[in-house]
Amino acid sequence: MKVKSMRVPEDIDKAIGYVARAEKIENTHSLRELARMGFESYITKEYKDGKLTLRKASNLLGLTLSETIDLFLDTGVKGNIHAEDVRILWSPSGHRMTEDSAKIPASCQRNATCEAPYRL
Repeated sequence: MKVKSMRVPEDIDKAIGYVARAEKIENTHSLRELARMGFESYITKEYKDGKLTLRKASNLLGLTLSETIDLFLDTGVKGNIHAEDVRILWSPSGHRMTEDSAKIPASCQRNATCEAPYRL
């Protein structure tokens, strides 16, 4: 583990102390937990916004794919592929589908999101 030195604003210092007292842990451990929670929140938002794939998010978080999916589901994020995204997927023949040739599976036409919402 690396040692980092930083100035902490008063409100953040109070938050660190609050978590430390509530969890009965030391301030340094509290700061590490809060930093991890903030990073998880940031990665979740990036994934939800479509800026990260599930695999990249998993790698950044140091979690397995299933652990990352569980984390996202716990925060209400179900996936970042919607029915309209299916139109740009590769066709079974290996050729990129065009707007005219795209066929949306019936399961995706019925739902707001496709049944396999996680993009690897």
